[in-house]
Amino acid sequence: MELDDLLDAAAAPVTPRTSRLRDELRHLVLESEAAQRRPAPLRLALAGGVAASVLGLGTVAAAAGLLPGWTLLTTSSGQSCQVAVQADPRAPGDGEPSGTAFGRTKQDETLAAARAFLEDLDYAAIDRQDAIAEWRVAEDGVLADQDDPAERAARLVGDDLEVTAVTRVVVERMRTALEDQGLDIRAIAVTTTSSGCDL
Repeated sequence: MELDDLLDAAAAPVTPRTSRLRDELRHLVLESEAAQRRPAPLRLALAGGVAASVLGLGTVAAAAGLLPGWTLLTTSSGQSCQVAVQADPRAPGDGEPSGTAFGRTKQDETLAAARAFLEDLDYAAIDRQDAIAEWRVAEDGVLADQDDPAERAARLVGDDLEVTAVTRVVVERMRTALEDQGLDIRAIAVTTTSSGCDL
């Protein structure tokens, strides 16, 4: 496994710049400008109510599987985390330079196959101890390749290790499923995200 692959699997998520994100940001700005004209007590009450309902609904929706791509993962320590592995179209300039070698048709085909894989994925079927063991092997290899111990990243532990190891397995299984169909994961943008727990 390449260092770039390990770094991609462990990297903090980056929100892709999509038209949906731009629309939501524009909507947020419009709502914010309108809210500036309201009296402060009403604004605080509305913000508190909206935040509580959104956070509560988000957790309930994730638990019920209503948020696309999100699943509720309870760690060995008992924390509940919302976890998502998402496949999105590549934006110009995203990813490796080799990603530009894939034509639009191949990108669309890969995206459809990746999303179908994620839709059918059963997180509960992932053996977490195996996932952690695989992560440790990869992590050991990366750390061994670093000559200066001062430059080595700290090892992941606890829930952070568990969630990261599980999402890595998901990405690796998706990579294999795509390869089995003659597709390359580099044709799309893949992000991993977790929320609602302390990692």
